Amino acid sequence: MKKVYLAGKIAKNDWRHSIVPTLRESTWGAHLSIAPGVEYVGPFFTGCDHGCAHGPSTHGNAVSGCNEEYIHAPNEVPAACLAAIDQAGIVIAYIEKLDCYATYLELGYAISREKEVHLFFAESITEWQRNELWFYRELIPSTQKATVEIVRTFIHGLAQKAGVTHV
Repeated sequence: MKKVYLAGKIAKNDWRHSIVPTLRESTWGAHLSIAPGVEYVGPFFTGCDHGCAHGPSTHGNAVSGCNEEYIHAPNEVPAACLAAIDQAGIVIAYIEKLDCYATYLELGYAISREKEVHLFFAESITEWQRNELWFYRELIPSTQKATVEIVRTFIHGLAQKAGVTHV
């Protein structure tokens, strides 16, 4: 079983939801099948479809109204993310905006832990912006411009490379 961590900026209804259909109902510690032989291990965030948990610097864990029972203290979130990266064999980052500061830390951590790392840039990221991230492009051999559908196809290809054809 390949374990995958999907790094990238957290947002209400973000790109992960199209890849991990049960993400909204899940929390830290869950291991979710996202393709035959491929398991999602993080990150997790609060989702109530109202957007209560999302805002500046909240990582999907803001305390507000309907989601108070699901909240993780801000000091718990980094440790949970790094522990999930430790569990993962593969870290896939999808960068839609350059202000995804925690994602850069996650990438550095994954590289230092010798994880297999793949970096995808949304089509909205210009060539100039990608070139600004030259340091990561030098450290991560697998970088490309992509849509979320291409990322999903890549994840499904991981199972095929491992010879997994059924759940």
